Formats: sequence, structure tokens, C-alpha cells
Amino acid sequence: MKEDLKVVIRRVGDKYKNAPKPLKVTIGQILEGKIKLSNRGTRCEKNIRA
Repeated sequence: MKEDLKVVIRRVGDKYKNAPKPLKVTIGQILEGKIKLSNRGTRCEKNIRA
């Protein structure tokens, strides 16, 4: 785990740029806090905020 943080960020950013639009929308919703991820498997719970 001696990778430089900048290298990791750049690698993730490159993958994000090549991702299909629905995946980008989902990632954006997670980052905004609209979707709350659960630690239990792949289950996602939508966090409804007005």
C-alpha cells in the first residue's frame, strides 16, 4: 500500500471518465448523500431528503 494518493486518485478518475452515464449518475447520487450504502452485501438504501 505504498501507492501515492495522487496516483490512486488519477486512476479512479480515469475509470470514472470511461464509465457509462447511468453509473456516473449513481456515483454522483452516492457522493451527494442521496443514496446510502449499506455494509451488508450489495444492498443500497435510498436516503430520501427533501
